[in-house]
Amino acid sequence: MKKLNKIIAISICIFLAICLLNTTVYSLSISEVKEAIEFKTVQDNGEPKKYDVEIDAEELIENPEFPYIQTSIEKILYGKDNLTDINFLDGNTKNKNEKWQYICTVVKAFYRICLYIAFALLLSFIIYFGVTLVISSIKGDNNKTTFSNPFRRRRKRTPEQDLRDKRFIEQWIKCVLLLSLSAVIINLIINFSDLIIKMANIDDVEKNNNITVYVKGEDDSPEKNYYFKTNIEGLLMFESQYQWDKAPVKNVINIICGFIVTVFKLLLKALLFLRMLFIAGLTMTFPIILMINAFCVIIGNKGPLKFWFKLFLYCVLIKPLIAILYYVLIEFNPYLISEFSLYIIFVIALIILAIIFSFRFFVKSFK
Repeated sequence: MKKLNKIIAISICIFLAICLLNTTVYSLSISEVKEAIEFKTVQDNGEPKKYDVEIDAEELIENPEFPYIQTSIEKILYGKDNLTDINFLDGNTKNKNEKWQYICTVVKAFYRICLYIAFALLLSFIIYFGVTLVISSIKGDNNKTTFSNPFRRRRKRTPEQDLRDKRFIEQWIKCVLLLSLSAVIINLIINFSDLIIKMANIDDVEKNNNITVYVKGEDDSPEKNYYFKTNIEGLLMFESQYQWDKAPVKNVINIICGFIVTVFKLLLKALLFLRMLFIAGLTMTFPIILMINAFCVIIGNKGPLKFWFKLFLYCVLIKPLIAILYYVLIEFNPYLISEFSLYIIFVIALIILAIIFSFRFFVKSFK
């Protein structure tokens, strides 16, 4: 368990280092930023029909800056992040990310090779079974089992041998069905995961900016009466621009909370990237795991298929778990973050604890 935690921690650190080395900064003009956040003035467009957060313009500094976060937590959880996509066997995928396309090509190629090997083994086994059965019938040797050693002396057939032959037929049929439907089964589980996320995706939550902020002043000047759209991270950044002589503590808290949200976003990205790699490996090796499981069951041992299925299901459903928690705790009432910025730390801590406890529960299920 300790070694596994170290491996996960090292993998996350490596991924974060890669992210920092490959970060590209884009410079946008003020007009482009305002267009991206759908900035509007009350004078030109009237008051917003509905909004999530109202801020008193008199409490802000003069000429506050407008944050534009290109990749938010909402977009990572509810949007289509090409690099962390897991639909490797979907022939209709529209993912054009070059790195992901390379991984997808490797996964498909290795999966096909394993699938061909598995079907070849199944064909060989059924031919061997048929030949053995025919020879036994011709010679009238009913004591010969399918897995008998031809160099051993003939012995009287035992119930264990009959049971082994029965398991062989059952596992052969099971392998043929599962191998034929393996791509369909994998895609159904992944699509079920996407469906759960879409069920939590009400309104425009998958967009980068889903919180409407209304800044309202006493007079009718456009500079003090306007509204725009942002996300949790952008809201905290914007609310760190209160007048320092009147609300220094609030500014500092918002800055700290915004930094924690940024770090959590990177960790979340790393987790989903590792999830993608795990699912890629599990997808590639499924045919071979199925064959190993069949052999283990035939000789009377436990196979690895149950472990594979649990691990695959856990990796797929960890994202919907986080998405639902985040939606219930944040998206229902973003005004709570505006009033109590420290609430976001509680939410992040709760999500991290949910991930840790779910992982421990998954590990304990095999003990």
